[in-house]
Amino acid sequence: MKITNIEIQNFKAFKEAQSFGIDSKNVLVFGNNGSGKSSFYFALHAFIQSSIKSDEQRNKYFLYAGAESLLNIHAVAGFPSYIRVSTDSGNISSNEICL
Repeated sequence: MKITNIEIQNFKAFKEAQSFGIDSKNVLVFGNNGSGKSSFYFALHAFIQSSIKSDEQRNKYFLYAGAESLLNIHAVAGFPSYIRVSTDSGNISSNEICL
């Protein structure tokens, strides 16, 4: 199974929905300081961790209050938040984080 697309909304640097197509074997993420490289990494990390963490452990990163929140600081409560990963086998809906 190969990841073909990662879509992120309301997570760290990404307020609006941002889609990243992955169409090669290797991926190089580069850009200026503050452009979202670390946010992209944290989104993928949080997505993978969501399959092994309990709801309580996972939710501390996705609450609007709290120092450990990874939500976009400019988003308002109720604004859709998600990390969606698509593969060559279709969307992985069981690990999709929707808040």
